[in-house]
Amino acid sequence: DSILITPELDIKRLKKEQVFFLIHLWPSKNPALEASIREKLIALEKEICRYFQVIVTGHSSLDYITDTLGQSTQNVLLLTPGIPDNWHRKKNYPKLPEKILYLSNFIEGKGHLQLVEVMAKLRLESIAIDCYGEILSETYFDEFNHLLSKHELNNIRYKGVTDYSQINSLLLEYDLLLHFSEYESFGMSCMEALASGLPILMTPTGN
Repeated sequence: DSILITPELDIKRLKKEQVFFLIHLWPSKNPALEASIREKLIALEKEICRYFQVIVTGHSSLDYITDTLGQSTQNVLLLTPGIPDNWHRKKNYPKLPEKILYLSNFIEGKGHLQLVEVMAKLRLESIAIDCYGEILSETYFDEFNHLLSKHELNNIRYKGVTDYSQINSLLLEYDLLLHFSEYESFGMSCMEALASGLPILMTPTGN
């Protein structure tokens, strides 16, 4: 991963292996770098493009290879994470949200427990929150249900999982998406909501 590209990276040792580099952002593009460190990183990045298979996740990283590093993109594969361009968008918005979606797998750190604590304080019976996602941690899911019972909240419900092909139509049924993750602020569910025109309330975490 590009986060592992540092001035100490031993390219000579890696040349003996079949290595693939996944580049979200080239490290030398960091504007806070000292000039000497940037020069070392650019030299490393040029060798990476010359000797290894590179996978980039956006056009800016692809263009950087030719425009700044002056290297060929012959060994480069572009994979753009994103949303199909034929997704439908919301057309009607209520004055206040009543039907809210929490779209996230159940595992530690995903914010479901914060959701329950917030709703326990607000006591808004006029809204309904539906949770969709795979249960990846039974312990976490049990704690979620225990908190629901403790606070006697009946307006937060677990609805199971939904197929990716149904995500767009699911999002259009709701007024708001909540995303209270403790370690990421812009997961795929947020991208999908934006692509569907669905407003989001999220934690200011990560990038």
